[in-house]
Amino acid sequence: MSAADSPDRLGPHGFPLLLEAVAAQDVRQVQALLKAGAQLKWAVDPQSGLTALMEAGSQNHQELVRALLNAGADPQEVDRDGADALMHAAGSAGPEVLRDLLDAGATPQGADRHGRTALHRLAARDAWESTELLLSRGADLEATTLDGLTPLMIAARCGARNVLQRFVLHGASIFTLDCSGTSAVQWAREGGFPELAHWLRDLGVHEHSSLSETPNA
Repeated sequence: MSAADSPDRLGPHGFPLLLEAVAAQDVRQVQALLKAGAQLKWAVDPQSGLTALMEAGSQNHQELVRALLNAGADPQEVDRDGADALMHAAGSAGPEVLRDLLDAGATPQGADRHGRTALHRLAARDAWESTELLLSRGADLEATTLDGLTPLMIAARCGARNVLQRFVLHGASIFTLDCSGTSAVQWAREGGFPELAHWLRDLGVHEHSSLSETPNA
């Protein structure tokens, strides 16, 4: 087989053809390349370390994720930033894709070189179903970034009401301070969500009050 016919050749945009096919969500071409023996170890962006599986997960494309996992893609492989496929998927994917990655061996406790976990990423977009899934698989509620931010703080800053409530119900501390001494209450206020700040503040004052009183939408 010549280099021009190799399934591991570069695509028209200068990246590995398999990676380009995944980015284009071209299921037929991905399947053809895998059948022709494309090596997953070559389907990586040389600059960022992004793998085909990470790309498929970030696009919430379950069919491609499953095809790559079946071909032997490693869900624990990390990019140059230390983020694995689960972290990439957590930024946009639904619980179905996350479940496939977890079942294939992805770890919900993993963190990138900034200390951010998949739970931090889910908190930023108020993905409550995916959050419940990761919590059921052992994700760390109190994981902190290098700046000391917990997932709860991220949820408060982003106004993620559904995730915020679930973090509290699962026992996340509302009293933790980040490295600058900022609390979740302050993050909610600074993020422009005063009703969430009041709700968190009231929980701190009345820690035995009912958690069924949800923040106003």
